[in-house]
Amino acid sequence: MGRMPALDVRSLISPAHCRPRCEGVIRYADVEVQMLGVLLGVVLAGSLVALADVASSYESELRSFTRAHWLRSVMVPVLGPLLWTMYGRPRIVKAPSAPSRYLLENTATDDNPAYIAYLDRLISARRHQAQD
Repeated sequence: MGRMPALDVRSLISPAHCRPRCEGVIRYADVEVQMLGVLLGVVLAGSLVALADVASSYESELRSFTRAHWLRSVMVPVLGPLLWTMYGRPRIVKAPSAPSRYLLENTATDDNPAYIAYLDRLISARRHQAQD
């Protein structure tokens, strides 16, 4: 038996007699394959990020399900990470901003007039006790 010719992937997309008039279709198919690879990479990256996020979250902060349920659900390619982001991820609690009045009132103790007045009263009371 003779040797089989090498398989050309382009020949599967369009036969040899169609190549001259289908050249644009072949280029379009190549772009589709590349975009499919990019899409697959984005989906895989999203699943891995969600998986790492589930694994690193504290059990007490998880919402809706347990960690085991979320680990299994994140394995579903698109729906799992989306559901994790919307319903399972711990909420980020922002600390309330400090009012400016607080910043002005809480200065260093040696600059606080109320504290200095307290120290003056304390010193004068001790002097008064020492004189008696």
